[in-house]
Amino acid sequence: MNEHAKKLHHQIIAALEGSPLAKVELQDYADSLGVSLRSAQRYIKELQNRDEYEIHRRAHDGARYFKRADAPPIGRILEDATWLTNDDPGSFVVCVACDSLLLLDLSYSSKNKSKKEALSSATGQTTATTNGDAPVTIWYEETSGDFQALANSVCTVCRLNAMLLLPEDEKKIMQLFKANVEPLTIEKRYGRMYKPNYWYNMHWKGITDAYPTLIDIMKTWEMSGGYVYRKYHNWPPVAQIQDSMIAIMKEYGRKQPKLAMDKYTEFGYDEIVKRIPGGYYQMTMMQVETLRIKIAMAVRDIKKEGKRTKALSHV
Repeated sequence: MNEHAKKLHHQIIAALEGSPLAKVELQDYADSLGVSLRSAQRYIKELQNRDEYEIHRRAHDGARYFKRADAPPIGRILEDATWLTNDDPGSFVVCVACDSLLLLDLSYSSKNKSKKEALSSATGQTTATTNGDAPVTIWYEETSGDFQALANSVCTVCRLNAMLLLPEDEKKIMQLFKANVEPLTIEKRYGRMYKPNYWYNMHWKGITDAYPTLIDIMKTWEMSGGYVYRKYHNWPPVAQIQDSMIAIMKEYGRKQPKLAMDKYTEFGYDEIVKRIPGGYYQMTMMQVETLRIKIAMAVRDIKKEGKRTKALSHV
């Protein structure tokens, strides 16, 4: 464990000896170490998966909450909580004091929430009334629900760590959430696991094998919806196409044109054959270098036409 993380870990353990819940303000913690916010988040990330406590987050809250493993649900604790003043300048852990933990144990499934309720709770807290009693605070945990599902998909395709998201990252994800963007749709358009797709076959950054950023997704979201898969989107470099086509032609020769064309069709190379005057038969009579040139020209034309069609579709 990193030395900064070890120091914080001991402070958290000490705080939880007399309190069910402790809070670490990330920015204060980063400032105390003289590091960036992302670095401070990494140190906190090292404290996950421990038996002594659980780590929680709140939507758009620049803090991490550490709950003692044997303590009641975090929502119950905060119903009757007072944050203690921290007078120690060397510590950035704030504890909570509870007068009573015998409170209503709210059960609130995010799956049953409407989008409107999910949005309002994701921006902080919302209230609900039970049996005519006074309003009670509902805790919205980012570890569950539609919002978190979207955040997980975004983190997957952008190769981000969910625990290291900055507030501005979360705001961008919330914009996508408000626009009813679905997690699976994000993955299909931008994820490596769904190649070929818009990002890796149509966008210049993706073609270079770069992961998309959150800004990339927001800028290209509307455009990505018009993507239609074509076999040439998944073609290898021209040299590999030339080698494959020539190898297939040599294997089947003039006497088995149907078998050769079946192989070409499997990879979408039949489109290339159609653009060579005389088709497959003429190909078998060409010098290898001449055939390579004809194949390269056909590939260039097919991709150029695809780009032209894409441009017209966005006019």
